[in-house]
Amino acid sequence: MGIANNEGQNRFFPTLGNHDYEGSQWNIPYLNFFTLPGNEIYYDFIWGPVHFFAIGSNIEIPKQKLWFYECHTPIDESKPIYLINGLGGKTKQNCGEQPLSSNQFDTYCYDADYGSIFVIANDSIMNVQFVNVDDLIIDEFNLEK
Repeated sequence: MGIANNEGQNRFFPTLGNHDYEGSQWNIPYLNFFTLPGNEIYYDFIWGPVHFFAIGSNIEIPKQKLWFYECHTPIDESKPIYLINGLGGKTKQNCGEQPLSSNQFDTYCYDADYGSIFVIANDSIMNVQFVNVDDLIIDEFNLEK
């Protein structure tokens, strides 16, 4: 899973998904295994020039919404980038099962196999990749400052 690099920094930042909410002790294994910022359910952190926000699903949605608009301050008038990875967990869903309205989002949907989002950034460019479990780059884009 690659949780730490040679310097001991966390490089894996998960969030709870809908399949993680079962039983009265649902979050104990997650909280015991991971050490994350804030309350570890929804959190933010700054790494270099990038401000990351991690939002869990299916719990405390009103609290998260309030927390997110309180701590999210747009740098300029451009739209924020939202990346959603639904392929890091227990069950894969077909893209067509819950389509997003095309007038709300620009979307790229891949549902063939599990994977993770990788971000590499410096002061002038951020490279974002979705890599599947076979180590194939499925989608990639760059954001320039």
